[in-house]
Amino acid sequence: MTRRGDCRPVWEGLAAVLAVVALAGCGSSSSSPTTTASATTTETTATTATTAPALTRQQFATKLDDICKRGDTAEKRLEAAYAKAADAGDYAKAASLNEQVNRLAVPFNAEVAKLVPPASEQAAFERYMTANRRLVGVRQRLAAALRARDAETITQLQDVGNTEVKARTVAAIDLGTKNCGG
Repeated sequence: MTRRGDCRPVWEGLAAVLAVVALAGCGSSSSSPTTTASATTTETTATTATTAPALTRQQFATKLDDICKRGDTAEKRLEAAYAKAADAGDYAKAASLNEQVNRLAVPFNAEVAKLVPPASEQAAFERYMTANRRLVGVRQRLAAALRARDAETITQLQDVGNTEVKARTVAAIDLGTKNCGG
């Protein structure tokens, strides 16, 4: 049984999983139950606008890649800060950085959600978005586990996060992207 507060052995793995989860954050989907009026208005406007011609597989992959590339700089900065917090044993800072990654995911999620994949890519896109939503949930639970210094839960969430990152990476590869995924 792992004692609460005795988390030093999991820091290396924790830093690795946040690095992977942070890099997977671009285009992430939020599972937040709150909806703002502006988000609803934006979605309504998008559905009433003239339908654009269907994208080819390559055009879709390029658009998704462009969205992911824009998120890389901020995510790499958070990853570096997280590694420092992990090295210092600063659980509160690590939890805060997890939450920052989730906040960054919101605008990317909104942009990715506006993309309409070709019919041939719909199943892969759904897998990609499902993994994104699950990763957001993992980061939320990981932040809580870090604040509680619950080493057992942190370790379990590392495993779950790694599984979701693998699923997201496979979907991203299936979609033909070069900058999204793991």
